[in-house]
Formats: sequence, structure tokens, C-alpha cells
Amino acid sequence: MAARQLYWRTPALRKFRKRIRPALRPKWTVSARELSGAIEQVVAGNNLVMCHVASAGIHFADTGPLSDPPIASRPFDTASRLLDILLQAVNATSTLVLPSYSVFQSRLTCDGQDPLYDPKRTPCWTGLVCELFWRRPDVRRSEFPIDSLSACGPLAECLFESELSGCRPAPHGENSAFARICNMNGIVMSIGVPLIEVCSIVHVAEDIHPSWPIKDFYRDRTFRVRTGRGELAVTVRERRPTFRRNYCEGQIHRDLLRAGVLRESAVNGVRVDSLRAGECLDLMAYKNRLTPYPYYWTALG
Repeated sequence: MAARQLYWRTPALRKFRKRIRPALRPKWTVSARELSGAIEQVVAGNNLVMCHVASAGIHFADTGPLSDPPIASRPFDTASRLLDILLQAVNATSTLVLPSYSVFQSRLTCDGQDPLYDPKRTPCWTGLVCELFWRRPDVRRSEFPIDSLSACGPLAECLFESELSGCRPAPHGENSAFARICNMNGIVMSIGVPLIEVCSIVHVAEDIHPSWPIKDFYRDRTFRVRTGRGELAVTVRERRPTFRRNYCEGQIHRDLLRAGVLRESAVNGVRVDSLRAGECLDLMAYKNRLTPYPYYWTALG
């Protein structure tokens, strides 16, 4: 926690890490067939799968229907093949969900208006695979402006139903797609990145908590959201960014592994991790029933 406080309070450290991160990123050569088999093992028999994907550093090196051309070295080629493998593993009777989080750098645009979120036009920052996915014609994207998701399959419609309803809804609140994935006990998996680093499903427990104990944990934020019903002004609850300093990812990681909720594996170095969303919510809710777990040293803000 001391290291995390230092990191998030020192902009120079964050800039340095961002600059050197591409050079330190490992590279893997993996068989598309082996990776496809590992994914199919995770999603087998599950009708709802949420996946976090990082294609950077992955190269495919086998031949056959899943690997034309034989080696994909360009980022677009790799991302396209990863998406094809994922769509093939999650068949038409199941629902696939990918994050399509939008970036809003400031609370107001240059003309003084609230930021505009258009589910059909606003780019996402969660990677090229996710960007390619939400732009597909058969994919529906959430109208929630923060931490929005995209989905295709039979459950896509109900996942995003009434997600903006209620007073000051939260991105992982009771009407959110995240909460519905937990209620349906869907599979959450990661490809090419440790799941614990991207597992936003853990925030459901705090957003649905009846009286979250950390003072000023949330702030209100207003967006303009372009929907099929026209442009709406929407005020949502958002976690204050400063509390990322207090978020103890390492403790969550240990607890999820100890409880047998998180399963970690790799195919030639490419991480393929998974957990059950409902089991994760149960553990998080149990842990924070009396404390602000997984946030520590919250008095420091």
C-alpha cells in the first residue's frame, strides 16, 4: 500500500512507467489452435462470457483455418484473429461481453458543455480487439457513459435494459450490466493479461452496498448521452479517482486464489484466467460487510 500511495501521488513515476512499458512488454508466439482450445475449455457450457483481451505481444505461428495468414505480426491482424477465435469459442447460443470503456479527459468539453457519449461513435480505450468488437453490426453497446460494455448474443438486450434508471446510477450498480452478469453467475475471463489487473467486476460489491462506509467515495458527473430516444442529460455516480491509491489489488488477488474463485493458467505464456462473477461478488460482499475492503488507508484520501 505504501508503494501504491507513492506511485499514484507521483506523476513523474506514472509517466516513466507509461514510457518504458512497451519496451518491457513480453512477446509470445502461440498456436491459434492451442489458444482456441484453452478458451473453449473455459467457456464450455456457459451461456454468458465476459472477456478482457490484450493482444499486444501475441504472435500466432501455426497453419490451418484459424491461422490464415500463417503469422500475424501487425497489431490489426493479431487483434482480428483473437476476436475470431473468441467468437468461435463462444457460439451463437451464448452471449459474449467485452469492455468498451470510453475516455473523457475533462468534466466539460472545450465549448463548456458536458462530455458527449455516443454508443455508436465514441471510441474505447480498452484495446483494439474491443474496438473491433463493438463496431460489428450484430453487437449492442451500453448507453451508460462510464465503464460501458458491448455484447452480442441472446442476452445482450436484457443486460443493458434500464441501466440508466434510478437516481444517480453507478456504473456497477444494481441495474448495471456488471451486476446482471454477477446475478447470472457468468464467466469472466482474460486473455493476454492477468485477470486481477482488469477485473472490474469486483466493483459491483461496493456500488450495490446499501451504505458504503468511505466518506465522499463517490462524486456526481453529468454526461450528454446520445440514444435512440434523442440526446439525454444523465447524472451518474463515479468513484473518485484519488481512491485508486487505496485499492489493494494484491490482497484481492490472494483472497480470490485462496477461496478457489480465481483460476489462472497460460498457453505458451499467454495468460488465460477466469472466475465466476457470482462467486466473486459473494466473496467481495462478505469481505466488505463490516469494512471498506478492498480499500485501505482511506483517511489519506
